[in-house]
Amino acid sequence: MYPQLLTLIGTLGGALLGLLAPFITSRMSRREHDLDVQRDIASEVMSLFDNGDSPAALLTPAESRPRRKLYLLGLRLDNEDARRSCMTVVAQAGQKPYNEDQLLDSWNIMMSQVSTVYRRSRKAP
Repeated sequence: MYPQLLTLIGTLGGALLGLLAPFITSRMSRREHDLDVQRDIASEVMSLFDNGDSPAALLTPAESRPRRKLYLLGLRLDNEDARRSCMTVVAQAGQKPYNEDQLLDSWNIMMSQVSTVYRRSRKAP
């Protein structure tokens, strides 16, 4: 009686695992894809400032393309802290007159938050 019951339980367990495996695999792949997308967004945010100009010089003109792009990229970030820090930098850069010390402090915080998103979602080699 017990060997047949164990065989039945093992068979049902194997069948259940076989049915659930595609769902688990697709969920894991979607998570990896989402992390890759967030990494790409974080990379784009960081690349806005890789030309060597001061963040204040890039973000403070009235028609600043980098500020608009930072705003749009910041909205796409899933990490709440990184998104909020991007919005803070955009808001401070848009103020008339802006406070350069506050803007640079906020920019440092933003870069730290965005780099955290970038590192967290980086694939291991």
